[in-house]
Amino acid sequence: MDGLNTEELMKIGLDLAGWKKLPSDSAVHVKGTNIKKVFVSIDVSPFDIYFAKTLGCDCVLTHHPIGKSAVSFHKVFDRHMTYMLEKGVKKKISNFIG
Repeated sequence: MDGLNTEELMKIGLDLAGWKKLPSDSAVHVKGTNIKKVFVSIDVSPFDIYFAKTLGCDCVLTHHPIGKSAVSFHKVFDRHMTYMLEKGVKKKISNFIG
């Protein structure tokens, strides 16, 4: 069986979250194909990359943004403000928090 590519993996994640587009703080840093085994972590260190490789992983998936996705991280706060407003938080409070 052929593995997935990075675009397909990202689509699965978006579908699971119920989102149509990639959030500002997310990115594929290295495109890949034939991905069968994924190492998932909240924070990834150089050792984790090495460890994933020794485990035979084809992809490393992390939560906290680095690189190009960190540059757009400020846009995440706009999304958080929208969520708060949708849930009934007053605009004055959401602007203070965001």
